[in-house]
Amino acid sequence: MNFADLDLLALGAVVGEVATSFDAYWNSESAYPLPLLVKAVPQASAGQLIEARLAALGGQAAVDRYRAAVRASTLVHSLQQGTLALEWVPVELVVDDPQKTLAQGDGAVATHMLPRLQAAAGTISTRFDVVSPYFVPGDEGTQGFIALAAQGTTMRVLTNSLAATDVAAVHAGYARRRRDLLAAGLSLFELKPDARAPGPRALTLGSSSASLHAKTFAIDGERAFVGSFNFDPRSVKFNTEMGFLVKSPALAQSIHRAFDDALRNTAYVVRLNPAGDLEWVDHGVHPPQVWDSEPKAGLMRRAVARMLSWLPIEFLL
Repeated sequence: MNFADLDLLALGAVVGEVATSFDAYWNSESAYPLPLLVKAVPQASAGQLIEARLAALGGQAAVDRYRAAVRASTLVHSLQQGTLALEWVPVELVVDDPQKTLAQGDGAVATHMLPRLQAAAGTISTRFDVVSPYFVPGDEGTQGFIALAAQGTTMRVLTNSLAATDVAAVHAGYARRRRDLLAAGLSLFELKPDARAPGPRALTLGSSSASLHAKTFAIDGERAFVGSFNFDPRSVKFNTEMGFLVKSPALAQSIHRAFDDALRNTAYVVRLNPAGDLEWVDHGVHPPQVWDSEPKAGLMRRAVARMLSWLPIEFLL
Protein backbone atom coordinates (compact mmCIF):
# COMPACT_ATOMS: atom_id res chain seq x y z
CA MET A 1 0.00 0.00 0.00
CA ASN A 2 1.34 3.42 -1.00
CA PHE A 3 0.12 5.89 1.62
CA ALA A 4 -0.31 9.53 0.55
CA ASP A 5 0.68 11.67 3.51
CA LEU A 6 1.40 15.28 4.41
CA ASP A 7 4.16 16.50 6.74
CA LEU A 8 5.21 19.84 8.19
CA LEU A 9 8.72 20.93 9.09
CA ALA A 10 8.53 23.34 12.03
CA LEU A 11 11.23 25.65 13.39
CA GLY A 12 11.12 28.31 16.07
CA ALA A 13 9.31 28.59 19.40
CA VAL A 14 6.83 25.79 18.72
CA VAL A 15 9.67 23.25 18.73
CA GLY A 16 10.08 23.78 22.48
CA GLU A 17 6.36 23.15 22.96
CA VAL A 18 6.64 19.88 21.04
CA ALA A 19 9.60 18.84 23.21
CA THR A 20 7.63 19.63 26.38
CA SER A 21 4.71 17.54 25.10
CA PHE A 22 7.09 14.68 24.24
CA ASP A 23 8.52 14.79 27.78
CA ALA A 24 4.99 14.68 29.22
CA TYR A 25 4.28 11.49 27.27
CA TRP A 26 7.70 10.00 28.04
CA ASN A 27 7.12 10.47 31.78
CA SER A 28 3.41 9.61 31.85
CA GLU A 29 1.93 6.65 33.71
CA SER A 30 1.24 4.96 30.37
CA ALA A 31 4.90 4.88 29.32
CA TYR A 32 7.03 1.81 30.05
CA PRO A 33 10.81 1.26 29.75
CA LEU A 34 11.68 -0.79 26.68
CA PRO A 35 13.38 -3.64 28.64
CA LEU A 36 10.02 -4.41 30.28
CA LEU A 37 8.48 -5.05 26.86
CA VAL A 38 11.32 -6.57 24.80
CA LYS A 39 13.70 -9.28 25.85
CA ALA A 40 16.70 -8.24 23.77
CA VAL A 41 17.40 -4.51 23.63
CA PRO A 42 19.83 -3.54 20.81
CA GLN A 43 23.12 -2.19 22.13
CA ALA A 44 24.15 -0.47 18.90
CA SER A 45 23.31 3.16 18.20
CA ALA A 46 20.38 4.07 15.98
CA GLY A 47 22.79 5.18 13.25
CA GLN A 48 24.64 1.88 13.34
CA LEU A 49 21.37 -0.07 13.16
CA ILE A 50 20.21 1.94 10.15
CA GLU A 51 23.54 1.45 8.33
CA ALA A 52 23.44 -2.29 9.04
CA ARG A 53 19.88 -2.51 7.74
CA LEU A 54 20.77 -0.58 4.58
CA ALA A 55 23.77 -2.84 4.01
CA ALA A 56 21.55 -5.90 4.35
CA LEU A 57 19.13 -4.45 1.78
CA GLY A 58 21.88 -3.33 -0.59
CA GLY A 59 21.58 -4.36 -4.20
CA GLN A 60 17.79 -4.36 -4.27
CA ALA A 61 16.53 -2.19 -7.12
CA ALA A 62 13.78 -0.51 -5.07
CA VAL A 63 16.22 0.38 -2.28
CA ASP A 64 18.76 1.77 -4.73
CA ARG A 65 16.11 3.91 -6.43
CA TYR A 66 14.98 5.28 -3.08
CA ARG A 67 18.52 6.12 -1.96
CA ALA A 68 19.19 7.83 -5.30
CA ALA A 69 15.99 9.86 -4.96
CA VAL A 70 17.00 11.01 -1.45
CA ARG A 71 20.46 12.02 -2.68
CA ALA A 72 18.91 13.99 -5.56
CA SER A 73 16.24 15.64 -3.39
CA THR A 74 16.33 19.42 -3.50
CA LEU A 75 14.69 19.45 -0.06
CA VAL A 76 17.54 17.42 1.48
CA HIS A 77 20.14 19.60 -0.26
CA SER A 78 18.45 22.81 0.94
CA LEU A 79 18.30 21.52 4.50
CA GLN A 80 21.98 20.63 4.41
CA GLN A 81 22.95 24.01 2.95
CA GLY A 82 20.65 26.03 5.20
CA THR A 83 18.92 27.60 2.20
CA LEU A 84 15.42 26.16 2.59
CA ALA A 85 12.80 28.85 2.03
CA LEU A 86 10.57 28.97 5.10
CA GLU A 87 7.31 30.75 5.79
CA TRP A 88 7.33 32.41 9.22
CA VAL A 89 3.76 32.36 10.51
CA PRO A 90 1.93 31.88 13.83
CA VAL A 91 1.69 28.17 14.71
CA GLU A 92 -0.20 26.63 17.62
CA LEU A 93 0.47 23.13 18.90
CA VAL A 94 -2.67 21.18 19.81
CA VAL A 95 -2.21 17.86 21.54
CA ASP A 96 -4.04 15.32 23.69
CA ASP A 97 -3.07 15.11 27.35
CA PRO A 98 -1.29 11.76 27.92
CA GLN A 99 -3.71 11.22 30.82
CA LYS A 100 -6.44 10.80 28.21
CA THR A 101 -5.84 7.05 28.11
CA LEU A 102 -6.40 6.80 31.88
CA ALA A 103 -9.07 9.44 32.56
CA GLN A 104 -12.65 8.32 33.12
CA GLY A 105 -16.05 9.91 33.66
CA ASP A 106 -16.86 13.58 33.22
CA GLY A 107 -13.24 14.64 33.73
CA ALA A 108 -12.08 12.75 30.63
CA VAL A 109 -13.11 15.51 28.21
CA ALA A 110 -10.69 17.91 29.89
CA THR A 111 -7.83 15.75 28.59
CA HIS A 112 -9.10 15.76 25.00
CA MET A 113 -7.44 17.66 22.19
CA LEU A 114 -10.66 18.31 20.23
CA PRO A 115 -11.94 21.28 22.31
CA ARG A 116 -8.51 22.92 22.05
CA LEU A 117 -8.43 22.30 18.31
CA GLN A 118 -11.88 23.84 17.90
CA ALA A 119 -10.78 26.91 19.88
CA ALA A 120 -7.56 27.25 17.86
CA ALA A 121 -9.36 26.83 14.54
CA GLY A 122 -11.81 29.64 15.31
CA THR A 123 -15.00 30.45 13.45
CA ILE A 124 -15.61 28.77 10.09
CA SER A 125 -17.32 31.17 7.69
CA THR A 126 -16.97 30.54 3.96
CA ARG A 127 -14.85 27.43 3.18
CA PHE A 128 -13.95 24.26 5.03
CA ASP A 129 -11.98 21.56 3.19
CA VAL A 130 -11.18 18.37 5.10
CA VAL A 131 -8.76 15.52 4.29
CA SER A 132 -9.33 12.57 6.61
CA PRO A 133 -8.51 8.97 5.62
CA TYR A 134 -10.72 7.63 8.41
CA PHE A 135 -13.77 9.89 8.30
CA VAL A 136 -16.49 8.79 10.73
CA PRO A 137 -18.33 11.95 11.84
CA GLY A 138 -20.94 10.08 13.90
CA ASP A 139 -24.26 11.67 14.77
CA GLU A 140 -22.85 14.73 16.54
CA GLY A 141 -20.27 15.46 13.85
CA THR A 142 -22.79 14.92 11.05
CA GLN A 143 -25.19 17.39 12.64
CA GLY A 144 -22.32 19.87 13.04
CA PHE A 145 -21.41 19.60 9.35
CA ILE A 146 -25.06 19.97 8.36
CA ALA A 147 -25.38 23.09 10.54
CA LEU A 148 -22.32 24.65 8.90
CA ALA A 149 -23.72 23.90 5.44
CA ALA A 150 -27.04 25.48 6.44
CA GLN A 151 -25.28 28.76 7.27
CA GLY A 152 -23.76 28.86 3.78
CA THR A 153 -20.30 27.37 4.35
CA THR A 154 -18.88 25.47 1.38
CA MET A 155 -17.57 22.13 2.65
CA ARG A 156 -15.62 19.43 0.86
CA VAL A 157 -14.30 16.18 2.32
CA LEU A 158 -11.68 13.85 0.85
CA THR A 159 -11.48 10.36 2.33
CA ASN A 160 -10.62 6.87 1.13
CA SER A 161 -12.88 4.92 -1.17
CA LEU A 162 -13.78 1.40 -0.05
CA ALA A 163 -11.26 0.05 -2.57
CA ALA A 164 -8.50 2.33 -1.21
CA THR A 165 -9.03 2.07 2.54
CA ASP A 166 -6.99 -0.29 4.67
CA VAL A 167 -9.76 -0.55 7.32
CA ALA A 168 -13.12 -1.62 5.89
CA ALA A 169 -14.85 -1.27 9.27
CA VAL A 170 -14.03 2.45 9.36
CA HIS A 171 -15.39 2.90 5.85
CA ALA A 172 -18.62 1.25 7.02
CA GLY A 173 -18.99 3.91 9.72
CA TYR A 174 -18.51 6.66 7.16
CA ALA A 175 -20.76 5.08 4.54
CA ARG A 176 -23.86 5.27 6.72
CA ARG A 177 -23.46 9.07 6.91
CA ARG A 178 -22.86 9.80 3.22
CA ARG A 179 -26.47 10.28 2.19
CA ASP A 180 -27.23 12.81 4.95
CA LEU A 181 -24.06 14.80 4.27
CA LEU A 182 -24.69 14.95 0.54
CA ALA A 183 -28.33 15.92 1.05
CA ALA A 184 -27.14 18.82 3.24
CA GLY A 185 -24.93 20.12 0.43
CA LEU A 186 -21.47 18.79 1.31
CA SER A 187 -19.17 17.60 -1.47
CA LEU A 188 -17.62 14.16 -0.91
CA PHE A 189 -14.53 12.85 -2.70
CA GLU A 190 -13.16 9.33 -2.33
CA LEU A 191 -9.57 8.54 -3.29
CA LYS A 192 -9.16 6.04 -6.11
CA PRO A 193 -7.16 2.90 -5.33
CA ASP A 194 -4.98 3.53 -8.39
CA ALA A 195 -4.72 7.31 -8.04
CA ARG A 196 -2.23 9.01 -10.35
CA ALA A 197 -2.20 12.72 -11.00
CA PRO A 198 0.01 15.73 -11.57
CA GLY A 199 -0.15 18.55 -9.05
CA PRO A 200 0.56 18.92 -5.31
CA ARG A 201 2.88 16.16 -4.10
CA ALA A 202 0.64 15.52 -1.09
CA LEU A 203 -2.02 14.19 -3.44
CA THR A 204 0.19 12.63 -6.11
CA LEU A 205 0.51 8.86 -6.14
CA GLY A 206 2.31 6.43 -8.37
CA SER A 207 1.08 3.09 -7.05
CA SER A 208 -1.57 0.68 -8.19
CA SER A 209 -2.47 0.27 -4.53
CA ALA A 210 -2.92 3.77 -3.15
CA SER A 211 -4.41 4.85 0.16
CA LEU A 212 -4.89 8.24 1.76
CA HIS A 213 -3.14 8.84 5.10
CA ALA A 214 -2.84 12.65 5.37
CA LYS A 215 -4.93 14.38 8.04
CA THR A 216 -5.45 18.06 7.31
CA PHE A 217 -8.05 20.75 6.85
CA ALA A 218 -8.18 24.33 5.59
CA ILE A 219 -10.48 27.12 6.77
CA ASP A 220 -11.53 30.22 4.84
CA GLY A 221 -8.26 30.39 2.89
CA GLU A 222 -6.52 31.59 6.06
CA ARG A 223 -5.81 28.73 8.46
CA ALA A 224 -4.80 25.09 8.12
CA PHE A 225 -4.27 22.07 10.35
CA VAL A 226 -1.79 19.26 9.76
CA GLY A 227 -1.46 16.43 12.25
CA SER A 228 -2.54 12.94 13.24
CA PHE A 229 -6.19 13.72 14.08
CA ASN A 230 -8.91 12.00 12.05
CA PHE A 231 -12.54 13.06 12.10
CA ASP A 232 -13.58 9.87 13.88
CA PRO A 233 -14.55 8.74 17.41
CA ARG A 234 -11.26 6.91 17.91
CA SER A 235 -9.22 10.09 17.47
CA VAL A 236 -11.62 12.05 19.67
CA LYS A 237 -11.92 9.62 22.58
CA PHE A 238 -9.31 6.86 22.51
CA ASN A 239 -6.13 7.70 20.57
CA THR A 240 -3.64 10.34 21.64
CA GLU A 241 -3.19 12.81 18.79
CA MET A 242 -1.33 16.01 18.00
CA GLY A 243 -0.95 18.57 15.25
CA PHE A 244 -0.26 22.16 14.26
CA LEU A 245 -2.88 24.84 13.62
CA VAL A 246 -1.09 27.16 11.18
CA LYS A 247 -2.24 30.68 10.36
CA SER A 248 -0.97 30.62 6.79
CA PRO A 249 -3.05 31.78 3.83
CA ALA A 250 -0.45 30.20 1.52
CA LEU A 251 -0.85 26.74 3.08
CA ALA A 252 -4.63 27.00 3.44
CA GLN A 253 -5.12 28.13 -0.13
CA SER A 254 -2.85 25.37 -1.47
CA ILE A 255 -5.15 22.83 0.19
CA HIS A 256 -8.20 24.56 -1.28
CA ARG A 257 -6.56 24.48 -4.72
CA ALA A 258 -5.86 20.77 -4.39
CA PHE A 259 -9.62 20.24 -4.05
CA ASP A 260 -10.22 22.52 -7.03
CA ASP A 261 -7.70 20.85 -9.34
CA ALA A 262 -5.92 17.64 -8.32
CA LEU A 263 -8.94 15.71 -7.10
CA ARG A 264 -10.44 15.63 -10.57
CA ASN A 265 -8.01 12.85 -11.45
CA THR A 266 -7.25 11.30 -8.06
CA ALA A 267 -10.71 10.84 -6.54
CA TYR A 268 -14.25 9.81 -7.30
CA VAL A 269 -16.97 12.42 -6.85
CA VAL A 270 -19.78 10.96 -4.74
CA ARG A 271 -23.23 12.36 -5.44
CA LEU A 272 -26.95 11.61 -5.22
CA ASN A 273 -28.74 10.83 -8.46
CA PRO A 274 -32.27 12.09 -9.18
CA ALA A 275 -33.72 9.01 -7.48
CA GLY A 276 -31.76 9.79 -4.31
CA ASP A 277 -29.34 6.89 -4.69
CA LEU A 278 -25.56 7.14 -4.39
CA GLU A 279 -23.34 7.17 -7.44
CA TRP A 280 -19.63 7.69 -8.01
CA VAL A 281 -18.25 9.74 -10.92
CA ASP A 282 -14.72 9.32 -12.28
CA HIS A 283 -13.81 12.55 -14.10
CA GLY A 284 -10.29 11.28 -14.77
CA VAL A 285 -11.46 9.43 -17.88
CA HIS A 286 -13.24 10.66 -20.98
CA PRO A 287 -16.14 10.47 -21.06
CA PRO A 288 -16.60 10.46 -17.25
CA GLN A 289 -17.49 7.03 -15.89
CA VAL A 290 -20.42 6.67 -13.50
CA TRP A 291 -20.63 3.82 -10.98
CA ASP A 292 -23.78 2.78 -9.09
CA SER A 293 -21.85 0.86 -6.40
CA GLU A 294 -18.50 1.23 -4.59
CA PRO A 295 -15.99 1.48 -7.50
CA LYS A 296 -13.37 -1.23 -7.91
CA ALA A 297 -14.30 -2.88 -4.62
CA GLY A 298 -15.05 -6.60 -4.98
CA LEU A 299 -18.40 -8.13 -4.13
CA MET A 300 -17.08 -9.69 -0.90
CA ARG A 301 -15.50 -6.42 0.28
CA ARG A 302 -18.73 -4.54 -0.40
CA ALA A 303 -20.75 -7.20 1.44
CA VAL A 304 -18.46 -7.08 4.49
CA ALA A 305 -18.62 -3.29 4.63
CA ARG A 306 -22.41 -3.39 4.36
CA MET A 307 -22.71 -5.90 7.21
CA LEU A 308 -20.31 -3.92 9.39
CA SER A 309 -22.42 -0.79 8.86
CA TRP A 310 -25.33 -2.58 10.55
CA LEU A 311 -23.38 -3.25 13.76
CA PRO A 312 -23.50 -0.77 16.71
CA ILE A 313 -19.74 -0.18 16.64
CA GLU A 314 -19.53 3.37 15.30
CA PHE A 315 -18.28 4.69 18.67
CA LEU A 316 -15.22 2.40 18.38
CA LEU A 317 -14.19 3.39 14.85
